[in-house]
Amino acid sequence: MESPSDNEDRLSQERAKIQEIREQEEPAAREQQLESERARVTWRREQEDRAERAEISREQEDPAEREQRLAGNRARVTLRREQEDPAEREQRLAGNRARVTLRREQEDPAEREQRLAGDRARVTLRREQEDPAEREQRLAGDRAQVTLKREQEDTAEREQRLAGDRA
Repeated sequence: MESPSDNEDRLSQERAKIQEIREQEEPAAREQQLESERARVTWRREQEDRAERAEISREQEDPAEREQRLAGNRARVTLRREQEDPAEREQRLAGNRARVTLRREQEDPAEREQRLAGDRARVTLRREQEDPAEREQRLAGDRAQVTLKREQEDTAEREQRLAGDRA
C-alpha cells in the first residue's frame, strides 16, 4: 500500500509529466499524449483499486473456498489456452511481455524491490510445500522449455546468449 505522501509524490510527478508534455508538443499531438497519459493513470488506479478489493476479499475467504476458486480459475485458463491457436497465443504473450516491460520501466526502485521480495517469498513457500515428484516434474518442464527455446533461436541469438553467459 502506498502512503499518502507516496501517492502525493506520484501525483506530483504525473502532473510534472503532463506539464512537460504541454510545453513541448504541438496542440494535436499534445492532446493525444495527454489523453494517453490520463488513460494510463486511470488504468493504473483502477488496477490498484481492484488489487486492494481483491486482497480484502482474499483475507476474508475460507481456505477451502479459496482453493476451490483457484482450481476453477486454473481449469478455465487451461481450457482457454488449449483452445487458442498458436498465432493468438503468441499475440497474447507478446502483449503480456509489453505490459510487464512498461510497468517495470515505470516502477520506482522501492516498488521493484518490494515486488521482487514478494516474488522470492512466494517461490520459496511454493518450493517448500511441493513434494519431490512435483519438484522433478517442474524441473523437467523448465528444462523442456529451455531446450525448446534454444532449438528455436537462430545462430546470432545463440551467439549473443552464449557471449552474455560467459561475461
